[in-house]
Amino acid sequence: MKRLVLWIFLFSLVVLTTGCSLMAALKPAPVEPPPASQPPPTQPTAPQVKEQVTLYFAGPDADKVMPEVREVVVEGTLAETIVNELINGPTVAGLGRTIPAEARLLELTIEDKVAYVNFSRELQTKHWGGSTGDIMTIYSVVTSLTAWEDIESVQFLLEGKKEEAIFGHLATDRPIKPDPSYAGN
Repeated sequence: MKRLVLWIFLFSLVVLTTGCSLMAALKPAPVEPPPASQPPPTQPTAPQVKEQVTLYFAGPDADKVMPEVREVVVEGTLAETIVNELINGPTVAGLGRTIPAEARLLELTIEDKVAYVNFSRELQTKHWGGSTGDIMTIYSVVTSLTAWEDIESVQFLLEGKKEEAIFGHLATDRPIKPDPSYAGN
C-alpha cells in the first residue's frame, strides 16, 4: 500500500510539474508596447515664393480694366499664378470679375513673347457675353500678363484650339497686344 501511495504521489508530482511547465509554455507572452514611433522623415519643403503682382479687373463703369495690387504665392509659373488669380476674382470693392469662376486654366506656355493661354470651355459657356464683357475679359488677361517683360501679347485658346471670336465679338484667333485705352490707373 505504501508503494501504491508512493507511486501515486510520484505520478501526481510528474503530472503537476509537467502541467505547470506546459501551462507556462501556453501562457501568452507579455505584450510589449510598440517601439516609440518616430514620424517619417519629412521632405524639406520648398519655401513659398511670394510675388507682388498687379491684376486688372473690370472697373466700376466696366469701360476700363483697373489695377489691383496683390501679394500672391506663386504656384507653377508666375504667369499661371496671375491667370488663376484673375479666375479667383477681385478682392477690392468696386472691381468686377472678368473671368467666370467656373473657367479653368488648362495650360499656359510662352513662346517668342506670346503667352498661349488655354482655358476650359467654361470660359465661353459661362461668360456673361456682350462686347463690353469681351473687352473686359480680354484686356484683363492681356494687361495683367503683359506687365511682365517676358510677354508682349496673348493668344487665347479654348481647350487647345484658336477660335475666331471666343466671346462672339472681338477677334481671338491671333495674339492680342495690350491697348492702353482700356487700362485705367
